[in-house]
Amino acid sequence: MSSPSPLFDPAIVGISLVVGVAGLVAVYKWKGSQSLPYPPGPPPDPIIGNARAMASGELERVFAAWGKKYGALSLPDIQPDAWACVC
Repeated sequence: MSSPSPLFDPAIVGISLVVGVAGLVAVYKWKGSQSLPYPPGPPPDPIIGNARAMASGELERVFAAWGKKYGALSLPDIQPDAWACVC
């Protein structure tokens, strides 16, 4: 009878899984804490973001209003991307 391979020992596999999952969680949390907060912007509508506000065709007035309300740098959410608006 052959002895079981030490590579597939249940204890080693279990410990490897626990260490691997803990490492992935640690990297995910570390990367998430490194990002800077986004600038303020108008609250988006579900699915379409802020596209409804821009449908009027008067983008200059919309951006100027957002600039007065949210500051010189705002972040409207125009799906599928986020734009940076500098006013």
